[in-house]
Amino acid sequence: MNFNILFTLCSVLILSGCSDRQFQANVYENDICRVIHANPGWAEKLKQVQKRYGIEPNVVLSVISHESSFRSHARAQRSYFWGVIPYRRESSFGYGQVKDETWQWYLSKNPGYFRSRTSFRDTSVFIGWYYQQYLKKAPESRVSAYDFYIAYRNGLGGYEDESVMDEWMIGKCSSVQELSDRYRTMLLECM
Repeated sequence: MNFNILFTLCSVLILSGCSDRQFQANVYENDICRVIHANPGWAEKLKQVQKRYGIEPNVVLSVISHESSFRSHARAQRSYFWGVIPYRRESSFGYGQVKDETWQWYLSKNPGYFRSRTSFRDTSVFIGWYYQQYLKKAPESRVSAYDFYIAYRNGLGGYEDESVMDEWMIGKCSSVQELSDRYRTMLLECM
């Protein structure tokens, strides 16, 4: 067998093993254990992030679910002028929809190589680190998934700005909290 063919075949097999398995949307909401079991290393990484940063795995998973629906290469939607002409796209990207400037801030405080917003492991660590930054500012009474999500979407001090709490944001934060609570119950069976 030709070395090039063998090399190509091995590369394809290795890379296919690195990709995260995709499910239908209802599986992510109703059977998170199935998702975790299908993605080797996720459970261990979530446990490590919890131990290091104090954020529960259910909160990390709920944030990722709401930000990207577990799509590693998710991008922010474009804004349109007059509803037709695309003129801007936010820099939000990856599992956690982390903006370029926030990701650069994180990397400047946590130097390392080969970090990516498209990596579940790297995004989980980022969310844990961001949670630590949030805890430094937030009062003890504001440590729920609901409150953390306000800061995640609107910046670390976002929970203090009542003007950002429109009907959409209140609904989104409530949804993050509800999913986090459901995930907590489900994860008792598999983590």
